[in-house]
Amino acid sequence: GVVPDEARKKRIVEALNAQFGAANLSFEGFRVEPSARPFAAGWWENLAKVISETKGWDAGTLSFTGNTITEATGLPDQAVIQLKKLFGGWQLPFSLAGAESTANQANLEALDKLNKAGSIDEIVAALNISIINFAAGSSEIPASAQPVIEKAAEELRKQPANITLEIGGHTDSDGDNASNLRLSRSRADSVKKALLARGVAGTMLTARGYGETRPIAPNDTPDNKFRNRRIEYKIGSGN
Repeated sequence: GVVPDEARKKRIVEALNAQFGAANLSFEGFRVEPSARPFAAGWWENLAKVISETKGWDAGTLSFTGNTITEATGLPDQAVIQLKKLFGGWQLPFSLAGAESTANQANLEALDKLNKAGSIDEIVAALNISIINFAAGSSEIPASAQPVIEKAAEELRKQPANITLEIGGHTDSDGDNASNLRLSRSRADSVKKALLARGVAGTMLTARGYGETRPIAPNDTPDNKFRNRRIEYKIGSGN
């Protein structure tokens, strides 16, 4: 990590050494840069409270970026409870927030960006933030994702007629390859149909299912599987 001053670095190093023992820690890559952004409000104070609940933690990951916890795996149950309590207003990974809350947060952010979007690149970037939290084995778009679909259709209708947008469906590795391929295609088709029903030109949209063939993370944790179960948008079609 990066901190803006030596005093803050020392404070963190001392606290972690006291909890885990210096022999069990590596601070390689932990550096001071005066130009670094300040910590998000409450970050260190809250994390210091969590540290006391990590006794016996010998595997897993806890990662922060700004006011987002990007990963939290392998933590003791009490530490997870503390993280949810202390960082409840932050963006949390699936393993902490749950699928519904994670999707709702992502979709609020996507809507905000769609409201400011003008170009097709900005629309695609916003859509790729959104999460359609399909029920297991289902291709029905849940109500929580409908506002994003509505706004995306509104913006896509403003784009030049020669633009094409691929809607790609992806799954995790649970289940067999053939079933995952069918499910991913069915979900991509559902999104395409929803956009067509809202006036987007059929010539603009293609739908394709990739199944489990293009993961963006290893299929080894619930968080990573959740990330791999996605609809991905890109300009054009094909490879």
